[in-house]
Amino acid sequence: MNVAMRVLLVDDDADFVARHRGVLEENGYDVIAACGGDECREKATSARPDIVVVDVSSPIFPTVLEIMMATPQDRVFGVVDVRREGTSEELLESLMLAPPVSNPMRLGELSDLKGGQIMGATKKKVMLVDDDADFVEIHKAVLEQNGYAVSVAYNGDECVKKTRQERPDLIVLDVMMATQSEGFNVSRDLRNSEKTKNIPILMVTSINDTVPYKFEPDETWLPVDSFVEKPIEPQALLDKVGTMLKA
Repeated sequence: MNVAMRVLLVDDDADFVARHRGVLEENGYDVIAACGGDECREKATSARPDIVVVDVSSPIFPTVLEIMMATPQDRVFGVVDVRREGTSEELLESLMLAPPVSNPMRLGELSDLKGGQIMGATKKKVMLVDDDADFVEIHKAVLEQNGYAVSVAYNGDECVKKTRQERPDLIVLDVMMATQSEGFNVSRDLRNSEKTKNIPILMVTSINDTVPYKFEPDETWLPVDSFVEKPIEPQALLDKVGTMLKA
């Protein structure tokens, strides 16, 4: 007999909790709920959940991190990030992808402490998409050094899958990967999906050096928010990312 995964659903919005709780229970999850930091602390200790579902932008999230850091290794639980605007179907998809004791939503460095304050909850999430491992490594290091949580994808299929799962705040996307136009196809796929259509895309590519005409953002053919040429210095990319995330 299979044992249902125990989910601790944490939020101070009772309607939010009720909406997701009903759907999760209908799909076989053992759901407990907490509406504040103290209740979350008590139930995470007493109920021993497999997964905690929490909005990482909420004021309760630092408490969840504190609990995770204080939890013995034999009782560790995973975390799934659900945003207020997310649907129950998206949450179910994330839970199905998440084995117990995992961090499927890549919440950043959960143990990153600075001046006694937990920093992971405030990091903006950037996804780097490029088949050039050197490009990814260099720019990932610079972005992380400047306070961003960075995930990577090395082809279009991986980008689309991870974007639906992780919901980054910004995607830095190459064009020429497995094919000369893969990045174009990826940008259209993301814009045509309700789950990902509002995520800003920064296209960074050298494709304009290979054709006799110039590509620019276009609502239909190239639906990205900004387009810059390779090669690009790490500081220039960092500045561009910062500008787009503040817009």
